[in-house]
Amino acid sequence: MRFAKGLKAILAVSILACAGSSYAAACGTGSTPPSGGLNTTDMVINSISATNCFGTFDSGSSSLATMQTYVNNNSSNFFGGGWTGVVKDDAGGGSTEGNNIFNGIQFALSALGNNTFTLNLTDTNPSAPLNLPATFDLLGVLNGGNVDAAYFFDDILLDTSNNGSYTISFKNNGGQIPGLSHLDILVRDGRNTNVPEPGPLSLLAIGIMGFMWVRRRNQLNA
Repeated sequence: MRFAKGLKAILAVSILACAGSSYAAACGTGSTPPSGGLNTTDMVINSISATNCFGTFDSGSSSLATMQTYVNNNSSNFFGGGWTGVVKDDAGGGSTEGNNIFNGIQFALSALGNNTFTLNLTDTNPSAPLNLPATFDLLGVLNGGNVDAAYFFDDILLDTSNNGSYTISFKNNGGQIPGLSHLDILVRDGRNTNVPEPGPLSLLAIGIMGFMWVRRRNQLNA
């Protein structure tokens, strides 16, 4: 009987471990405004929808630098932190902001109106890595009025020119869908950002070793 209980406990641990851990499900209704709701399909780059999203929220940010500080100071909500703000563009192709350079790659953003934008990349150090095409983690932050929404792209492959679209599905404090004020782009190296989680085979091996340990213990206690 003790053997059966031990095996049950190991199986339970193995099943829980197989579920793994991931970023908190951030898409959904935010607190500012209460009726806000987001979907990963709200932002698309090269026909690829966002991996996850977070919002709505009020960062109080009016510049790319303050947005970078905000998301990194709230890293648990923004998919691990470590972000570098590379470019900001006002709606309709207005003024741009940002150092634009990350690991030798220059980013240029153009919001084209009618919910579309282009993100152009230029390799400024062709003889050294990072070379295009390159894999990035990317965070696109939409601002409409005083409301923000962040869209996370995990390990997205980007080349020299990347077309995108967005949908503002949240409402401002007046209960209306706002127009785009500006779009911020933040990036980090997508190749080595996350520590791999244990795979199913590794977890199975752990379960088998635990099973053998319990069996050996019960034989000694018999």
